[in-house]
Amino acid sequence: MKQTLAITDGVHIGKDGHLFLASGGHAVFEYAFGERKVTKASLGHFSDNICARRKLANTFAIPYRHIIVPDKQSVLSDLVDGADVTIRLGEEYRTDALAGDVLYPLETLRALGANAFMRTDTHLTSRASVALARMIYHELTGETVGEEDDGLEAALTVRKSWVGDLGSKLTPPREADELFLHRTWGRIYSNNLTANDGLIDLHLNPGALRQA
Repeated sequence: MKQTLAITDGVHIGKDGHLFLASGGHAVFEYAFGERKVTKASLGHFSDNICARRKLANTFAIPYRHIIVPDKQSVLSDLVDGADVTIRLGEEYRTDALAGDVLYPLETLRALGANAFMRTDTHLTSRASVALARMIYHELTGETVGEEDDGLEAALTVRKSWVGDLGSKLTPPREADELFLHRTWGRIYSNNLTANDGLIDLHLNPGALRQA
């Protein structure tokens, strides 16, 4: 993999200028290209956690779903330049868990093509987030919602240049034009952690389609 992929400052510059995380603590490219394998212990811990959470949710008669959002190279594998993505971690964990309440929306995101992820960032576009929000709502309620119900498409009005967590690693930084949601609803609560582990944001919308 390292012989065929161009990597600069831990970033792979893929086709059409799409950036991918190629290094870092999670070693996503090493897993994607089969250089590192998931341990049975890790798969087991995931399955045990899902079972425990499902049991807790059932105790309170709460519908439960766990979503594994595929990482960028799993969805936009055709834009990785120089190697073929052979492993998708989400598929391995979902298969091992054997749980119908573990969602892995690979095809939902693939349907959006290059619009699934921000060009200079590891994260989803707002349009992709809308698609997943609707999918999760359907999973939990059995109801199908669209633009006439949630108005999310109409809220995609904030267009700005975005450097992103990958673009900022390069010198000079790279940025791309992206479309964001104009949030006019609810309040946001956060535990304000700066790292990825344990970060919790709560978005409360008094005008939600359903009230808890």
